[in-house]
This record gives sequence, structure tokens and C-alpha cells, in this order.
Amino acid sequence: MYLGDYYRTFSKVKDRYRLLAPFYTKISQLVFGDVIHQATTCYLSKIPKKSVIIIGGGDGNHFREIQNELEGEYWELSSSMLKRAQKNLSESQLTFHLGEFKSQEKVSCVIFPFVLDTVPDDEIEQLLMDVSHNLEKGGILLLSDFFRKAGFFHDFMTGLMIRIFRVLTAHKRKDLPDYSKFLSQHGFELTAEKQFKKGWIRSQLWEKN
Repeated sequence: MYLGDYYRTFSKVKDRYRLLAPFYTKISQLVFGDVIHQATTCYLSKIPKKSVIIIGGGDGNHFREIQNELEGEYWELSSSMLKRAQKNLSESQLTFHLGEFKSQEKVSCVIFPFVLDTVPDDEIEQLLMDVSHNLEKGGILLLSDFFRKAGFFHDFMTGLMIRIFRVLTAHKRKDLPDYSKFLSQHGFELTAEKQFKKGWIRSQLWEKN
């Protein structure tokens, strides 16, 4: 385990999750039960070797059960979340990095666990361009997130959550991204999908062509 750029960039990154970090997992479990965990982890066994880049993994709780199999990089914008991930995944071979994603690491899988729903379209474009270079040929992109058009109640809840997070964490998005459009444009093909909450929450496997 190595903290990578953690200490060098600590003072440069504003921690917008500082107040939420101690309660984030408990709040998520209270609102969604085990669904977020299921969506994040249901395809992890499909990764042929656990050489990964995890972007926006929060406190790392979802990956604790397989941490002994993980090597690669773990990226977070929140120093509070990254500290918790370092502790929760202390038995992994991951290196931990604070700040905007920038890596030369070659891996078999890139994981986006409920993070792209907070990223503006232009930044999603750049992020997918970057990770395309990190993935080995035939590599997997694992996406778990909230999706559009899941019914009135779920769409209402999505709007409410977006407004709350815009206030608490200054996220820029006002809606959910069109994940399929972005991923297809960057040469990824959808190979598997599991849906939860009537399609509101989904886990998808995308393969790099």
C-alpha cells in the first residue's frame, strides 16, 4: 500500500465531502439498503485479474471483501474519503492518489462506482479518453450508477438527490449523463447489465474494442 500523490496534493484539493465522510456509508445504507453495494460489487468476480483503477471509490467499503486480490490505483477527490479508503483497504496492493485522475498505469479493469453522475459532460469526455489509454486490449470498464427514466418516483428522487449534493458538495451536474452515448463514442461495447430498483440503479460491463 502506498499513498502516491496523496501528501503532495493534499493542500491543493478542496475536500467537499469532509462533513459527509463519517456518515456517508450509513446514510447510503439507510436510504438504499444493500442495493448500492450489490450494484457496485456484482460483477467484480468477472474481472479476470484484479488489476484495477478505481475512480471515485469513496471510503472503499464496497471493496473490503476482495481487497487481498486488488492491485492498481485508487483515486479520490476527497481527502476524508481517501483516508477512510486507505484504512478499509489496508490489505490491498492498491496505491492511493488524491486529486484529478492522471495515470500511466495499464490495468485490466477501470471501475466507476457511482461517480459519473456527478461529473459534467466535458469532464466525462476527457476522463473516458484518459482511461481508454489505461485499459489493456479487451479490458473491462465497470460502471455502476443511477440511470434516467426509471419512473416518476425514481426520477423525483434523482432530482432531489442532485439538488442536495449540489448544495452540500458543490457538484456541477443538474441531471444524469447519457452514459451509453459517451461510452459507445469512445469505443466501448456493453456486454452485460444488471438492473436494480426497476432500472433506476444499474451495473454494467463495458468492453474496450
